[in-house]
Amino acid sequence: ALFNSTPEQMSGKRRQEFMPKEDAEWHESNDRLVIEAGRMQELEEYSQLKGRSITWLTKKFPLRDEQGRIYAIAGISADISDRKRAEEALRQLNETLEQRVAERTSELVHTVEALQGEIEQRLRAEHELNLANEQLSERAGQLRRLAGQLTMTEQAERKRISKILHDGLQQHLVLAKLQIGGLAERIDNIELKQETDEIEKMLADSVNMSRSLSAELSPPVLFEGSLSDGLGWLARWMRSKHCFGVDLSIEAVPQLREDVKVLVFESVRELLFNALKHAQTSSARVSLERADGGGLRLIVSDEGVGFDPNGLNPAGPDGGFGLFSIHERISLFGGRLEIESAPGEGSHFTLNVPYCQAVFVSSPADDVGALPGSSPKRTVEDESNSIRLLLVDDHTLFRNGVARMLKNDPRFEIAGEALDGQEAFKLAQKLKPDVILMDISMPGMNGIDATRAIHQEHPEIFIIGLSMHNDPANEMAMREAGAADFKTKGCTASELIAAIENCIKKRQSVTKEKPSQENVAQSPFVEISGK
Repeated sequence: ALFNSTPEQMSGKRRQEFMPKEDAEWHESNDRLVIEAGRMQELEEYSQLKGRSITWLTKKFPLRDEQGRIYAIAGISADISDRKRAEEALRQLNETLEQRVAERTSELVHTVEALQGEIEQRLRAEHELNLANEQLSERAGQLRRLAGQLTMTEQAERKRISKILHDGLQQHLVLAKLQIGGLAERIDNIELKQETDEIEKMLADSVNMSRSLSAELSPPVLFEGSLSDGLGWLARWMRSKHCFGVDLSIEAVPQLREDVKVLVFESVRELLFNALKHAQTSSARVSLERADGGGLRLIVSDEGVGFDPNGLNPAGPDGGFGLFSIHERISLFGGRLEIESAPGEGSHFTLNVPYCQAVFVSSPADDVGALPGSSPKRTVEDESNSIRLLLVDDHTLFRNGVARMLKNDPRFEIAGEALDGQEAFKLAQKLKPDVILMDISMPGMNGIDATRAIHQEHPEIFIIGLSMHNDPANEMAMREAGAADFKTKGCTASELIAAIENCIKKRQSVTKEKPSQENVAQSPFVEISGK
């Protein structure tokens, strides 16, 4: 019925007799392909049926006789017309989609080109902005370096002027004061003696004013000691000079490079001055501690009127420039300034110093160790009529003046003079003086270290510390090192002579007890000499 004929009707007939000639030739061509291949072939075949085109998927295979010869071709066909039409529709749809994709792609290309143009413009603008930012950053860096250089230049000039005052003016004033004091002791005329006393008092006031100015310009303790020593001096100075209390809390002892130490010290001093001038309070708190993760944290706080940090005007009179300057100084070595404040709630400033700038130590060493060439300890001997003195000071003018003043008293003999602590130690071993007048501030080994070394090796030698500055920290350090007494260079000649006499009296009391070499460490002499 497929070709309007039954199988019986098609049997023995050629295909041209029951299908169109073109279709019959197509089918016969496929049969020949199967015969040539000698095996099954899957083929697509076409035919017309009742005015409708049909597509067949046919599996054709050869039929063989007993000798294996092909005698016929058989096939099984399936109508795949609907599938082929669906495939054709899908192909047409794909072509339509490809056309639409091409059109859309063209539109996107134009859009991308426009965006690329905008991006190029933005990149050029961003490049110009980056150049401007780099220039601004370079200028900011130059300003920071300039601020640091200005600070260090200011400190260098302060230190230079302070040194001129200390090494020049103060030495002359002190020497004149000692000489006028010694002269007054030998004057019998009451009126003349009163006049010399007045001159000595004026010289003493001049020494004090010069000493105060020198310390304010460049505190010696800041350069000779640690940051904590400098802050201790600053706290005492703020109280005595401005009646402004500073509660100082030191939980860590940092060792800093001198330039970093000076910058931090000056920043703290400026913050305290800001509190004094603007906070309307009579005290502040300074805390020095180890920061979490390393480094140094220094906090300056007060309970004053407070302020709005966002409202600071760097060019205004309200301290904004000072805070800006501190920020720039601290940033020079990688530090930072943090400000917490609000009106009516006080102020809290935190200086953070990075770990690379701060090295912490537990405390200064108590023992400097024996120096080369140490000799056996000197035993206490009977005192002769003369008191042998060793003068230790790096200022020749002061040494010569003290020597001349003491030589006027027949009880005293100047056994020797030393320029620094190292020379003092060697001369103490060689000369075995009764008393050493030891300056604190000297190049190389200072007076404190020299006193500690000499007292360790020769506890029988009395040491009187001398300093141009009336600093309790220096006095305590000298006494802890083994000094029997401490005097400022501004003291009168009679006070200095009395200090020497007291040392000899103490020594004579020890001599009467005649302590043995074994128990000398427990004798009253050791207790008197500061251990």
